[in-house]
Amino acid sequence: MDRKSLLVCATPRSGSYLLSDCLLRAGLPYADEWLTPFHLSNRKRTYGKREDLPLPELLKLLIRNESRDGIFAMKIMFRQMEELLSALRHLYLDESTTAVDLLDRVFSGLRFVRVHRGDKLAQAVSLAKARQDGSWVVRTDRERASGDSVGNARYSYFAVWQAYVNLLNAEKRWDRFFAESDVRPVVVRYEDLAANRRTEVTRIFGELGLPLPLGRLEKRTGVVRASSRLKSDWRSMFEGDLSRACEMDDINWAERDGAVRSLQIEEFSLSDSCGVGERPVFTARVRQRHGGPVDPVGSKRGPGWLRVCGHVERGDQRTAFEQEIRAAGDADGFFVAEGVLPRIETRGNWTVRAWISASAIPAEANPPAEFSETRIEAVFAPAREAARALFPDTVDLPDSWQYLDWFGYFLDDKFPWVYHRDHEWLFIEGVDEATGNIRIFDANIGWLWTTPESYPEVTLVDSRETWIFLSRQGDLRQFKSIADGRIRTFSTNKPADLGAFDSAKQGAGRSGSSS
Repeated sequence: MDRKSLLVCATPRSGSYLLSDCLLRAGLPYADEWLTPFHLSNRKRTYGKREDLPLPELLKLLIRNESRDGIFAMKIMFRQMEELLSALRHLYLDESTTAVDLLDRVFSGLRFVRVHRGDKLAQAVSLAKARQDGSWVVRTDRERASGDSVGNARYSYFAVWQAYVNLLNAEKRWDRFFAESDVRPVVVRYEDLAANRRTEVTRIFGELGLPLPLGRLEKRTGVVRASSRLKSDWRSMFEGDLSRACEMDDINWAERDGAVRSLQIEEFSLSDSCGVGERPVFTARVRQRHGGPVDPVGSKRGPGWLRVCGHVERGDQRTAFEQEIRAAGDADGFFVAEGVLPRIETRGNWTVRAWISASAIPAEANPPAEFSETRIEAVFAPAREAARALFPDTVDLPDSWQYLDWFGYFLDDKFPWVYHRDHEWLFIEGVDEATGNIRIFDANIGWLWTTPESYPEVTLVDSRETWIFLSRQGDLRQFKSIADGRIRTFSTNKPADLGAFDSAKQGAGRSGSSS
C-alpha cells in the first residue's frame, strides 16, 4: 500500500477546522493539530510513553496509530513547524540539509495543503475574540446564536492589532518556507470553501491525486460558520481606532507622561469571585484630576496609547494585563476601560493591581507608587464542585481540560453532562454506593455503568453485555464485545443526540440494575 501524509499548513482562524471536517466527511482522517501541548501529552499517555519521548518518535507513533487506509493527516501552524524542524535537525544533524528532506524522514508520501483566509482583518478579529472567550470552533446553530452574546469577550484595539500583525507575519513565514523548499502546496481559500464546499473538496482531492469517494460530499459539515454581530462591531471599532491612530506618527512622550500623571483610577470594578479557568471582566473608571483635554489614542502599534494595565498575582504566579481607555460618554474629564483579565487557572485568592500607563507593562515590572488594588477569589463553579465531589482525583490542565488516569481527557464545566475526548457528550448520573459502579448515559448506546478499575470496559444496564471501548476515528467509536468478540460501531454523542436523554430517563433504560 502506498502511504501518504497530508500536512494542513494553517494560521489560527484561517478555516482549518472547516477544511479538516470537510476532508474527514469525504473519507480522509481528521487533520488534528497533533503538535499542541494538549495532544502531545494526551497521545503519550494513550500510547503508554514517557513525557520525554522525542518528538520524531512520537510522530512515528501518531502516523502508525492515527492513519486511515494508509493516509495520515495533521494540521500544523508555522511555529509548530519550526519546532518540528528543530527537533529533526537535532536528530539528523549530519544527514539532511533541506526542510523537506528532514520531513521526508518521518512522513511517507508527503503532500502539503495550505489553507488561508483572504480577509485578514476578519481573521484577526475572530482570533482576538477566540483568545478571550475560548470559542475556537462552532459546531451547532445553537452555539452560533450564542456567539452574538458578549460573554467574557471585550473589544480591545491592542488585541486585534497584535492578532493582525502576528497573522501577517505567519503568512509571510509560510510563503518563505514554500519558496525556499521549492514546494507548491494545494492552496485552499477559506472564503471559497465556505461558499462552495463540494467544488473545493473535489478540487483538493484531484490536486492531491486521491480518488474521491462517491456519495460522501452531500453530508453536512459538523462545523458552523462562526459569524456574529459582535465581530462586526469589533471590526468597525478597530477600523475607527486605526484611522485615528495612524494620524499619530510621532509621540510626544513628555505630553504623554503628563497625561498619565493627570489621570487616576477612581473605581476598579471586579466580581468578588470567578470560576477557575475563566477570564474575569473588569471595568475601570478613570478621572482626570488636572490639565487640559486628554486624547487617549496612541500610535497604531500601541505605544503612547493611554491604558489601564497591571498584574494579576498569587504567590509567585503573576501575569500582566492591559486595556485602552476611552472617553466616558459625555462626561468631560472621565474615561473608562472595560476588558478581561488573564485566565485564572488555579483555585484561591488572587490580587489585582492596576494603574495608568502609556505603554505595555511586563509581568516582572513593579507597580508605581499610585495604583488600585482589589482581590478576586477563583472557585470551582457549582457544576465543577459536584464533579470534584464525585471524582476527587481530577487534574485541571492549563488548557481548561480535565484529566483522570482511568477516564482520560474531558470537560466538566456542565456537569453532570461532561464532554469527553473520545465519546463527546455523556451524562454522569452518579455512583452506586453499594457497588461502586458509575452510572452513565450514552445517547447512542443507552444506560451503562463502569468503574475506575474496569474502564474502558462498560456494561449495558439493560442487556448486561460487557463491551470494551477500543478507539475513536472521526465521529465513530468502536467497541468490542467481551462475550463474542464482535466489533460494534457507534457515533459520538453530538448535541443533537441529547434529546434522547429525557425519554431514556423515563423509559426502559431506567429499569435496569447496575449491580
